[in-house]
This record gives sequence, structure tokens and C-alpha cells, in this order.
Amino acid sequence: METFDYGIFFFINHSLQNSFLNSIAPYWRNMFFWLPVYIFLVTFIIQTYKSKSWLVLFSLLITIAFSDTLSSKILKPYFKRERPCNQISIQKKVHLLVPAGSGYSFPSSHAANHFALSFFLVGIEPFNKKWIKILLIFWATTIALAQVYVGLHYPFDIFCGAILGAIIGWSISNLISNNLVATGVVNPIYNCIPKAEYFSNIKVSCIGNSLAFVDQSYNAPVANWVWSCSLAAGTSTIQNGILSFSNSGLADIKLKVGNVFGNDSVNKLQVITVLAGGTNTGNITLNQGFETGFFPDNKWIASVPQYGSSFQQISSAAASGSNSIWVNNYYDNPNGPISFYSRSESVQKGQRC
Repeated sequence: METFDYGIFFFINHSLQNSFLNSIAPYWRNMFFWLPVYIFLVTFIIQTYKSKSWLVLFSLLITIAFSDTLSSKILKPYFKRERPCNQISIQKKVHLLVPAGSGYSFPSSHAANHFALSFFLVGIEPFNKKWIKILLIFWATTIALAQVYVGLHYPFDIFCGAILGAIIGWSISNLISNNLVATGVVNPIYNCIPKAEYFSNIKVSCIGNSLAFVDQSYNAPVANWVWSCSLAAGTSTIQNGILSFSNSGLADIKLKVGNVFGNDSVNKLQVITVLAGGTNTGNITLNQGFETGFFPDNKWIASVPQYGSSFQQISSAAASGSNSIWVNNYYDNPNGPISFYSRSESVQKGQRC
């Protein structure tokens, strides 16, 4: 067996030597060379699995840590096989392209770790597609063979390392993939009724206007939507419904959603105030006088609790008529309070239809 191992080693390390492979093999087997790929994988997993990405990444970390610890900390010290570049009987014949290192050779941790990574990924979606499987296993194989090419490992080292890593990666991958399926992250089974919900940030509109509403239904995929309104002429059956108002008043908006498992609806009362008139918008004139009525009321409120300030109706000044309203608007003035008077006048406010 050892003779066969030596034969394959010298075939790869000697017979296949060429300037092209000599230039790329030292980088190809270096884990820092693949750092952008590792960053991409982490980012892709986070985007794919979202709230469950921590479980996938933690499992992947455990996979690599277990593979590396078992191969480098337990098996290598146990078998104590010298690297070909450090074995006195053949080291002068070895084409060594990287520093030899002082560790043992069997099994190859490079092979174990990269096969563990690859077989972990091919066991979960979306990495379990055929072409991705082939690509990942080919990638791990070339990295392992590069260890032989640069003179650090025998073929039997990388073969056993690859088997070890594949078993570890595939085993942990099966555990995690079962969890992802059971929790509905992968291959979800939607056998639930959706829950209807929607949102609108428009509170006032006019007859003849059309408003769009945002569907926020949850719990399961929705197959159909029906939007209706007490003041609208018809219904809407698109996801983000559009309703056109034909009457004025306070509009109740109802959304009904459903799929093959059932229906649900939500009816929100007085969601939109629909004003009568045309479709022009602008300011309307609001007149407020203080001759009659009691002030302060629920339209004129000032609250400075620590000083007891509030609007008061007084007759000591007025723009027209006899009354105005007054508030102590400068309660902490060291020279005493300064009166602020508001006369009866027109103010611009609101929306005109």
C-alpha cells in the first residue's frame, strides 16, 4: 500500500509538474486565497435563510471545527505519519513549493475541512442542485490534490481526509436540513388559512378619487383578494386594492383573502373620510369667532400644567365684536406674564374638494 501511495505521490509531484501549476498551486491550496468565496457564502446564507441563518452558520462552524479538531488534534498525533517533504528517505526528491511545516501528514486537514464544508452545503438547499454539487466537490478535490502537488501530503492522506470530512459534513447537514424542513424554512407546506390585514396612510379623500391600499396579509400565501368599501361603486381583486369613491361620508374598508384552505377577512370602520365635491385639492377657509360659546373647548387647547396656563375668553380686547381668547404664553418671564391675544380671524387649513 505504501509503495502504491509513493507511486501516485511522485506522479503528481513530479510527472505533472509544469510552470502553470507551479504558479497557481501554492495559492489554490491556501485558505486565505478563498476568503472572498467564504464571505460570499456567509452573505448568501444570511440572505437565503434570514431568521434561521444563525442556525445554518453555527452548524457550518461546528462542522469545520469538528473536522479540523478530529483530523489535526487527534488523528495526526495518533498516527504520526511524517510529511513527504520531512521524510528523510525521500525528502530530497520532493518538489516542495511551500514551507514544509512541522505537523504530521495523516490525515490531511485541508482535505477534511474542505470536504466537510462542501458536503455540508450540498445537503441543504439551494446548494443541493446537481451542478452545484459537482462544482463544490470538484473544488474540494482540487484543493486536496494541490496539497500533494506542492509536496505536503501523500495521496492516501488526502483520500482519508476527504472521506472523514465528507462523513462529518454530510451528517451534520442532514441534521440541520431536517430542522429547516420541519420549521418550514425549506420546502414549506402551506396548509394554513391566510390572515387578512392591510394598511393605508391616506385618511381623507374626495368623491371620484381612487385610493390604493397595501396588503399585509400573513400566515400563508394568498391566492385571491377582494377589496370592498361602503362608499365605493365596485370591488377590487388585485393584491394592493384600488377603490374609487362614489359617495361621501366615513368609509368602511373591507379586505377578504383566501386560498385553497379557507378565507379570512378584516373590516375596518371609518378608515377614510370621503368629502363631497370635485377632485381639486387646496386650502379651505376656517372662520373662528369668540363671541359665543365657552372657551377653552376641545378645539382650542393649551396645557402648561405646572403653571395652570390655558386659553381664556376675555373682553378686554377684540378685532371685531367684544371678545378674544388669551393665554399666559410667557409664564417664566422675570418681569411678569405677557399677554398674548388672538383675535377673530380666518385661518387656512385642510383639503378642499
